[in-house]
Amino acid sequence: MRLVGLIESARALKTASDDFGPNIVHLHTEVPEACWTLSSLLFLRCRRKKLVRTIHNSVLWPKWKAVGWIVDMILNRGTLIAVSNGAKKGYEDFRNGNPLVQREVLVAKVIYNCISRFRPQLELAKQLPEPIRIVYAGRLEYQKGADLLPSIISKLNRFDSVSLSIDIIGEGSYRLGIEDKIAEIEPHFPVRYLPPVSNLNERLSDYDILLMPSRFEGFGIVAVEAIMAGVLPVVSSCSGLTEILPVSYRWFGLPGDANSIAESVVEAIGEYESWKAILEELQATCAEKFGEAEFTRSYIEVYFDQSG
Repeated sequence: MRLVGLIESARALKTASDDFGPNIVHLHTEVPEACWTLSSLLFLRCRRKKLVRTIHNSVLWPKWKAVGWIVDMILNRGTLIAVSNGAKKGYEDFRNGNPLVQREVLVAKVIYNCISRFRPQLELAKQLPEPIRIVYAGRLEYQKGADLLPSIISKLNRFDSVSLSIDIIGEGSYRLGIEDKIAEIEPHFPVRYLPPVSNLNERLSDYDILLMPSRFEGFGIVAVEAIMAGVLPVVSSCSGLTEILPVSYRWFGLPGDANSIAESVVEAIGEYESWKAILEELQATCAEKFGEAEFTRSYIEVYFDQSG
């Protein structure tokens, strides 16, 4: 986080606030919170604005904890929303470790993120497709378990009873290291590296399996989008994913454990005949739990409570 950029952003936020004149400022994630904190310190008008803060992750300020403590102290007002119970607990843990504030819990409620386009797709082939098309879509960073991809691919390279293809969609600090390690493995199936794509949810149906080896998530919305696209998620049992998939779900791997995640992929492929029924049930659950109507209603209530 660069101080010059932070100051410029704080000034830009102040200007936008003056031009638009909002009754409520709604902050999402750490960087906007840090910028608004500086705006509040520099400009009295910003300090007087009512706040709504949405917590999007289950591990907060991993590299800048002291900065996060200061931000949390200064923004210690308004309404706090969490995108999942995992994110709520993550904030409470962070708050309890903050020596600058009292320990009371301020999270008002959990409002799950939603996806607005609920057009469930489920067009599975009667026979196991060849190749099985696997996709990883996310930042190539520690949180997302991107560093596990070479080990997962190494394990899958020993699985030769069906053909595979893997697309890795995303950018991040682990990109070059991942490519080098996978090249050393020399997998017998194609591995493609693709940049982030817009409207990813509209392209997920090109695949059969979504691979999410995350170590932690606030709310794994890509998993919901995959389910609605008729794509089977093979994910880690980390916070933020276990609220999307039931405890009884068969294809969880352990966070940080490449072996268990690769084994879950192999097991899922071996049970292809069960995918249709499982995905139909998951789609019905997601449509009810993560629908746009409930999301909108919940936030309207928050805004009216704040404005009152």
